[in-house]
Amino acid sequence: MIRFTESVYNEEFSNPNTANTQYQQDVASNDGETYSAPSYIVGGGFDFLLSPKWGMNAYVDYRFTDTDDLDGGYMSIYGSNSDGYLNGRLGLTYYMGAAEAPAQEESFSGLEEFQLEPESGQQGEIVWEESGAPRPEAQGTDYSELQSRVQNLNQELQSKEKNINELEAQIASQEERIRSLERELNEVEGQMGTAPVTGGGNYKMVYEDAVQQFYNRNYSSAMSSFRSLLNQYPDHKLASNCQYWIGECQFAQGNYSQAVQSFQAVLNYSSSYKFDDALIMLGRSYMKMGNNDNARNVLQRLLNEYPDSEYAGKARNWLNRL
Repeated sequence: MIRFTESVYNEEFSNPNTANTQYQQDVASNDGETYSAPSYIVGGGFDFLLSPKWGMNAYVDYRFTDTDDLDGGYMSIYGSNSDGYLNGRLGLTYYMGAAEAPAQEESFSGLEEFQLEPESGQQGEIVWEESGAPRPEAQGTDYSELQSRVQNLNQELQSKEKNINELEAQIASQEERIRSLERELNEVEGQMGTAPVTGGGNYKMVYEDAVQQFYNRNYSSAMSSFRSLLNQYPDHKLASNCQYWIGECQFAQGNYSQAVQSFQAVLNYSSSYKFDDALIMLGRSYMKMGNNDNARNVLQRLLNEYPDSEYAGKARNWLNRL
């Protein structure tokens, strides 16, 4: 606070009117002298939020100095020893941006952990472990992302379980085929095991090699050997076996309609070691073709004619699905 004035103070001015006249003369004769003094402010006020956009404020303070130089000592005539005045303000404030509520600290106190807990015999899934508090449904984007991760993990888990089930089914199928092959090899031992076959070797050697070619997934080579045996020995007791394995090769190559013809040809023999094998594979071929009616008939025939077959359980399971 700086004021340009010339201060003249004379103790003989005891009359206020006279002092006032003199003070006016002093101001008029201002020679540009500069006066300065420290200023003190004491006060306070309030701010009121009327709406997100508007606020009201009220302030009151008293401002004073420790000298009487700013008014040239004029107020000292009235007994005042320092300059001072009372200041008040009442107004409205407009906020350019809407006032925001204080941010709340995010908390997942109700969520202790999540973990994989597949139950025995059931598909596993990720479950929530909670401490009695509600799920953090209202936690916004963070919870949504976490929930999405949980769903993805559940899907991956279900996919892995499906792959495991498929592998188990393939292993079971391979075990059945191994048992079937062992039976066939035993049968071959007593059925013209030393009979010569065109191209070298004997029946047993060619038959075993053809079966091995099948398990090595050399389906074309296996079919060629089985057809050669079938052509040379059409009345052999294992001729229907050769016909059956030709159908297996065609099924493995995805030629289901040809496989159907080969498996039906097995059933046309008067006797065969492969009747129940041909029936289960014939039903499976119809299922692959989407011909569920024929598949049901064939599988039911298997259960009726061969109730003690090793394939009976599989036939029942497939019938329940159709």
